[in-house]
Amino acid sequence: MEDAIVELQRIVRAANSKYAIGLLFNISGAFDNVWWPSILASLKTRNCPRNLYSLIGSYLTDRKAKIVGATRSAEKKSQSGARRAQSWDPCSGT
Repeated sequence: MEDAIVELQRIVRAANSKYAIGLLFNISGAFDNVWWPSILASLKTRNCPRNLYSLIGSYLTDRKAKIVGATRSAEKKSQSGARRAQSWDPCSGT
């Protein structure tokens, strides 16, 4: 992320224009409360460009949630958004 911001600053400074417009999105947590297979199915139905579909599919693959305590930590593979996450008890370690 930091590299992208530095690159954006370089482009803006090098531009001949006096003004620049930026549109920034904060998508942290955006996929945590939806059913991931439905996202991918919807993207496929809407003929999402292959590179974007692959990027989002990769983002939704092998996700993990980790809780770190003073003496213990628990890590669990996150599966398919909200429906699976609700059944996880981080205190049990399973």
